[in-house]
Amino acid sequence: MKKNIFLILLLSFFFTSCKKFLEEVPKDQVTDANFYKNEDDINAAVDGVYSAARFEVESGLPVMFPLEGMSDDGGYSTNTNFQVVRAEIDLMTFTSANTVIAGAWARPYTVINRANSVIKYATDSVNNRARIIRLAQAQARFFRAYYHFTLTQMFGDIPLMTEPANVVANNIFPKRTPTKEIYESIIKDLQYAKLHLDTSYTYSGSDGGRVTVAAAKTLLGKVYLTMAGYPLKDPSGYQLAIDELKDLIDNRARYNIALNTVFANIFTPTISTKALDRERIYYIRGTNALANSLNAYTRMGWTFRTFRYTSPTKDFATDATPARRVYETGDLRRSVTVSSFALANFNGALVAKYNSTNNDDASDDLILLRYAEVLMMTAEALIEIGGTSNLDAALVLINQVRSAHGGTSLPALTYADQTDLRNKYRLESRREFAFECKRWFNLKRWDILIPTIQASLADYQSKPITDYKFLEGGEFPNKYKVLPIPLTEQSNNPNMTQNPGF
Repeated sequence: MKKNIFLILLLSFFFTSCKKFLEEVPKDQVTDANFYKNEDDINAAVDGVYSAARFEVESGLPVMFPLEGMSDDGGYSTNTNFQVVRAEIDLMTFTSANTVIAGAWARPYTVINRANSVIKYATDSVNNRARIIRLAQAQARFFRAYYHFTLTQMFGDIPLMTEPANVVANNIFPKRTPTKEIYESIIKDLQYAKLHLDTSYTYSGSDGGRVTVAAAKTLLGKVYLTMAGYPLKDPSGYQLAIDELKDLIDNRARYNIALNTVFANIFTPTISTKALDRERIYYIRGTNALANSLNAYTRMGWTFRTFRYTSPTKDFATDATPARRVYETGDLRRSVTVSSFALANFNGALVAKYNSTNNDDASDDLILLRYAEVLMMTAEALIEIGGTSNLDAALVLINQVRSAHGGTSLPALTYADQTDLRNKYRLESRREFAFECKRWFNLKRWDILIPTIQASLADYQSKPITDYKFLEGGEFPNKYKVLPIPLTEQSNNPNMTQNPGF
């Protein structure tokens, strides 16, 4: 009997039952509403969603690694541990048989499936705890939105899953849903989430790391901004993004968010420093207080340094040529972002974010949304709408981030026109968010992904750019703007079509 990812999800659908959601260990296989009998059951089910989302920080970073490797920030590594399937991703020679891409497809659907169970079964009929239920639903809807958003950006049209895998026959062999409909569902989920999530949690408390109103609003602003760019190109998204994000800027005290004036402290693994940081909005906690078997550690150092699955491109690695370097002289972000470590099996520039040491299992948090991004996304939307007042307002926001994180010694940016400010914004965005799994998404939204990757590969591999003309796709010009649907998924699902060109 053939099994596709949704059958696998059904068979591997586990929930947890410890008090602190970070410490959850899957114990019971649950496939229906029988589990949801009281408040503790609901909370355990929600914690199971968070537990599933920890795949983001486990070995190989199945979403972050391939996207960094395909951007102009991450380059090919000569480390002997660098597997062929990972080299294919970096060199853009991957096919639908690539197993890393298969993981980037399957693991987000595990989170979505758990979220769907909470949404379906944590209802008003469960002990009549209305607020507990609304909060559970809101957290689950955030995660369902987050991973549908991630998947559709990577793969284009994807199956929209809004029921647990065991409920509807169509879930066994689902069809792909048009991207526009995916976005409509994402927006609906986030609009619910922002109404019913809590405003904030203390970092060191048992609920530190749960999603908040600010997380839902930030993600919703990003969704609107992405809708305005490629591939949907709906310009109404720019103003919608501004409207959503401006509330966070104007009322940051209410949401307990602010820029961290010490850039390095955003990424430090020190518990006391992390507890004081108000920049993080949505993050996956790491702690060295729990046993490794509980998956409490994060593996960014393991991926970026021990195994060096991707390393900084020449743009980051050199200071020799001012015209090509990413960071200006004196930019404090550079030493936090890239560094050199002399290890036994390789030498050279390495990603320094997430851990200043080389621990395989570290207590770093993976910060997926932060306040600087709120400011920068608002600036981008203002730039794209245009007009002197909007451009001036955008410049203020960009310089606010630049000064706080790059250092006050950096000169304030100015601009000549809309195009000039757009280009300066994009470079500043690259400096700020390098190796935070944002660059590939940004290049795609700005619709400059292919020429940027062509130029980066030619430079990093010291080859003529004509060697990478294949990225233009020929008969399928948009081929490399999405990833291929995994071969196993297409083989096992008769309704699963493939992206053109693969």
